[in-house]
Amino acid sequence: MKFNFNHNYSSFVHEVRDKNQVLTRDQCVTFNLMQNFLTKRDIPNNFENVFKIVRPAVEKNKIALNNLKSNLSTFDNSIEYFHELIIGSLLVQQFDGDYEIYYSPKIKDYTPDWMIETEHHKLVVEVVTLNRTNNESTKTAFKGLVYDMVKHKLGHDDFKIHPKMYEIEYDKTDDYYENQARNVVNRILSEVDTNKVIIPKRGEKEPLIVMSRRYTFSQQLTTTGYESYRVFRSITEKANKYKFLKKPYYLIIAVVMQSYYDSKIFYPNNMIELIENPDSVNNPEYSRICDKERHIEEMERNTDGLKSINGLMFIETNRYHNFAKIPSFDDINHHYYNNALYDGVHDASEILARYPLFTDKREAKELCS
Repeated sequence: MKFNFNHNYSSFVHEVRDKNQVLTRDQCVTFNLMQNFLTKRDIPNNFENVFKIVRPAVEKNKIALNNLKSNLSTFDNSIEYFHELIIGSLLVQQFDGDYEIYYSPKIKDYTPDWMIETEHHKLVVEVVTLNRTNNESTKTAFKGLVYDMVKHKLGHDDFKIHPKMYEIEYDKTDDYYENQARNVVNRILSEVDTNKVIIPKRGEKEPLIVMSRRYTFSQQLTTTGYESYRVFRSITEKANKYKFLKKPYYLIIAVVMQSYYDSKIFYPNNMIELIENPDSVNNPEYSRICDKERHIEEMERNTDGLKSINGLMFIETNRYHNFAKIPSFDDINHHYYNNALYDGVHDASEILARYPLFTDKREAKELCS
């Protein structure tokens, strides 16, 4: 597919970037800035490449275009709208030229993120952004701040700090974490000054500073799947919101995150099993879900909404944030599943199956086997 990049979109891009400037690591001298840089991930420079692809679809709705510009210009939630653009760019690359694509169309009192209109179907795509957990965000930002402070004091980055020496608590103020970081840095430098922890880097003459102890983070959550409930909650909220949709409308929910690991959720095939078969939460592999009865009750309570979902998509965006080029379908880690709970006929799936983005992973696996 060839895209026309000769549109005059510079004013849109420049206005967004002027209000929502790229944050560099050198600017991150406080805990809050470091957290924003490492964990919230502002819209990257390549957002304009993504916007080039979706602009023709977005410009069909002038109100939505202005809202998009405003939302991308606001740091706190700009990543959510960048994720909408990512999904839109994939839809355009898959469907453009075959079917009409609309951004934020009006359906009764609601405006879903995207809609693909075929001859007989209207495929509604709702995007769910899943950010890192608060604890993961705090831990990452604290470690980043300590590292940069040590680097600044030593004047080089020829070192590695093993993470387990000082205990912090979560849900504290920025001042708390900055004071704790300074305390940890002072401890590190005092040990460096007394030559207690300097060892040679393997294969090199210059020394590598390695702490003999490690940071500990109280209530540290590093286990896969620990916060999967956040995905279930987001999916059921979207499903209940759009369960009024009837044929020719078909609902697809796309869950977008930077990584499964940082989001502390199970992998897509496990998430699908837990939605379609809530009792599976009692299987050994789901031991990280503590309140199993609550999971079953939540899924059963939201059954009507879940039955309205035609398909579920899971996408990791890590590599998108580093692209200097236009993101393509081949560059993403994606999983799509037709929803076994759907109470209608999956006739839209016959059309979707023609496009790699909507190839059901279970069917693909069966074909390969």
